[in-house]
Amino acid sequence: PPSKTIPKMMFGAAPAVRITAVATASLLLASTAAFYPLGGAAVSHRRRSAPATSGLRMSDDGNPFAKFFPKKSAPVETAPSIPDVVIDPDFRLAIFFAVLTAAQMAGDTFFPSVLGTIGAVSGWSFTALLAVQAKRVRFLFDQEAFELRTKGEGVNENVVVGGANRWDYSSFVNYDFFPSQDLAVLIYFKETQTPEEMWDEGPGKLDKKGGGQVHFFPAICNVKQIAEQFELRGCAKVED
Repeated sequence: PPSKTIPKMMFGAAPAVRITAVATASLLLASTAAFYPLGGAAVSHRRRSAPATSGLRMSDDGNPFAKFFPKKSAPVETAPSIPDVVIDPDFRLAIFFAVLTAAQMAGDTFFPSVLGTIGAVSGWSFTALLAVQAKRVRFLFDQEAFELRTKGEGVNENVVVGGANRWDYSSFVNYDFFPSQDLAVLIYFKETQTPEEMWDEGPGKLDKKGGGQVHFFPAICNVKQIAEQFELRGCAKVED
């Protein structure tokens, strides 16, 4: 009868519906678990560890073997320094006055006079002084200054204005030779290192232009060498 058939169909379909519902719920739960962990599990925030590296560290230029073969740095070039120079002595000025004195004495033989005798004594004395000074005084150019020294002693003291006979190259304002470089009897230079209140002392009185202390000394050294050093060391010179 119909009343008995319908319940069988309903109860017969119930297991299939239950299975379908369970499967759908399982799929939904699985898809949700893929984004949100179930069961309140803690989310791990551990950082990813850096990949292991070998003992060879990369150099700045990307070469791991650079520390085993270091680059050679180029040598730093420096301007060569000018070596210290001691000017050679020159006895030609002493010889010149010796010949001049001898000639004066020869002339006085024929015309003797007191003045001739005095002149001969003075001439020989001056000749001896020039020879001794040429032998013992040295003119030195070092890295910073020009100086006069006595052999076996230190820097000489200036007998006119005091202080050491040593002058920085930067203090030079002029130098020259009289009467000329080829026939020099006197060597001259002017500097501003000496205190200004002393500029009129000694030969400075003869300087009408001013602007420094004047120095003269006899040409008892190699004039060519000293002229070369004045120029090489950058000493100022007023051109004629």
